[in-house]
Amino acid sequence: MNRNSNLCVTIATQRSGTKALGACFNGGTALLTVGEVFHDSNKTITGFARFAEGSGDFAHKYVTGQVESILDDYFESLSKLYFGVHFDFMYGNMDFLGLLWTEPASRLPIFNYFISREFSVIHLKRDP
Repeated sequence: MNRNSNLCVTIATQRSGTKALGACFNGGTALLTVGEVFHDSNKTITGFARFAEGSGDFAHKYVTGQVESILDDYFESLSKLYFGVHFDFMYGNMDFLGLLWTEPASRLPIFNYFISREFSVIHLKRDP
């Protein structure tokens, strides 16, 4: 995937306004918001857990270190849903796939992944 990517991610902490932002996006016609796709209880058709359950080679790819390939397959399927697809990535989900999220680096590897695939990135910061 490259930018020509129609994917947009909001990175935020809980209670920072992601649902309000998503509702605004869904009020228009340019983006479809699919929420917290990496939340472990998200079993919707757009949730990552459901994708992993239906993927015949997920376990093999995961144990052989092909996590980026798994994400590429997942995000390719998401990108086909609508002209523009928006999802939330919460800091609370950082340990979801292990090392891809948490390896020490100047930026966390999942952020590097989003940038390398040229997702639009929004960072929300809660300021009560």
